[in-house]
Amino acid sequence: MGSAFRIGRLSGMDVKIHWTFLLLLAFFAFIGYQASGSPVGALTAPIFFGVGFLLGADRARPLAESADKEGGER
Repeated sequence: MGSAFRIGRLSGMDVKIHWTFLLLLAFFAFIGYQASGSPVGALTAPIFFGVGFLLGADRARPLAESADKEGGER
């Protein structure tokens, strides 16, 4: 993952975001601005998308940890 940015560390695992994810957030900001016509709408759409992504990643973490314990690949 040479084109990913490390944004932190959580529970001993590096948290990285690929540059295309940032492009996707910009797209959702554009769509939110087009729908509402205000900067608040432009911020609301990517925030909801980001929160949904984080909640999904949080649910995937136990699966990754169990695969590590069993010697499987992710």
